[in-house]
Amino acid sequence: MKRELLIKTFLAGILLTTSEVVPVLAFTPTQDASDKCMDAVASSERAIEKIKDIQLSVLLLKDNGSSIESLPADHLPDPDAPKDRPYSYEFRMGGTPAITVMESPEFRKIIATRIIKNCLSVAIVTFSVDHTDYQITYGLMKDGMIKQFKCVDINVTKPRWGYISCV
Repeated sequence: MKRELLIKTFLAGILLTTSEVVPVLAFTPTQDASDKCMDAVASSERAIEKIKDIQLSVLLLKDNGSSIESLPADHLPDPDAPKDRPYSYEFRMGGTPAITVMESPEFRKIIATRIIKNCLSVAIVTFSVDHTDYQITYGLMKDGMIKQFKCVDINVTKPRWGYISCV
């Protein structure tokens, strides 16, 4: 049963990473395949899928969504970003019901908190509406709190930890 959930959770056995597609079974427990983490992701997915007619994809991204290869040579990591948590989850939703999740801050916070607390290499959880730029991101802060990232102008090329470029 857990293996079926794992495969379903990760889009039929595929994880997206910085520059490659990696089979689920290639991941080790430190890369978020622990039982507690998988249970947190699966229960979060089930909670979202209870919304009638919602379409959902769950992605696991490395380096918190940015590709190492695309960073400039002089790039310095954000000092406020958790150093030992290089992964992020994105709940990409489609269909009109996606707005239900996007307009439910308590629901999003519960899911983000559940995943970040149980997935020890995850620092960010993002909720997004497919084919739009509408996204809301939560992350682990230096003080141990899990907070929604704040929007900064789209022209800020590399927002500090806790901020995200928004339109």
